Parts: sequence; C-alpha cells; structure tokens
Amino acid sequence: MLLTTVAAILANPRYTGRQIWNRHRTDHDDIEPEGTITRHHEIQRWNTAPDWVISRQIAHPPLVTVCRSASTS
Repeated sequence: MLLTTVAAILANPRYTGRQIWNRHRTDHDDIEPEGTITRHHEIQRWNTAPDWVISRQIAHPPLVTVCRSASTS
C-alpha cells in the first residue's frame, strides 16, 4: 500500500508545482423513489487526465521534478 501511495504522489502533476483544474466534476444523479417527486443528489466524479487543465507557470514550490513525475506514468 505504501508503494501505491508513493506512486500516486509522484504521478500527481500538482506536486510538480503546477496548478490543476478540472480534475473532477459534480454530477447530479436523479433519485426517483416510487410515488414521489423527482429529486437528485450531487456526486463528484473524476475527469480523465486529458481533460485536466495544467498551468504552464509554477504556482508553488515543487515537491518532485517533472522528469521524476513523468517517469512514474
């Protein structure tokens, strides 16, 4: 489990000092119990990595290098 956690940290572009947007979205799933009005609840789901928006500029001090991050992908 520790190796999985470390791999996830190294693969996360946020740790390269970049700002990331659009990593997840909020969907509204319908709940329709029989005999009631239609309602919904909010659920967060991950977007795929190609849909993420990653800043070009460094937003904060990086914890890993881009090279190290890319090598774990």
